[in-house]
Amino acid sequence: MSRSSECYLSVKELGRYLRISYDKAINLANSPDFPVAIIADSKVFPKDQIVAWAEQRINPSLFASNATGNAKRVKIRNKA
Repeated sequence: MSRSSECYLSVKELGRYLRISYDKAINLANSPDFPVAIIADSKVFPKDQIVAWAEQRINPSLFASNATGNAKRVKIRNKA
């Protein structure tokens, strides 16, 4: 993989990165809210957006939606 394409994953790489099967990666890739980019008629997946997408689903209370619909980290303070 060239250095310029390291920030994008193919479906096969997506499956390896998330440690899921190829079939599950395809199903996930076709989800309406999953981050995807179309380059030269091929779906590729921006790695940084996939990380943010996964983090939001792991602990959604740490995130809030801003005006653009992108996830934004929110500080939560413990009451002592």
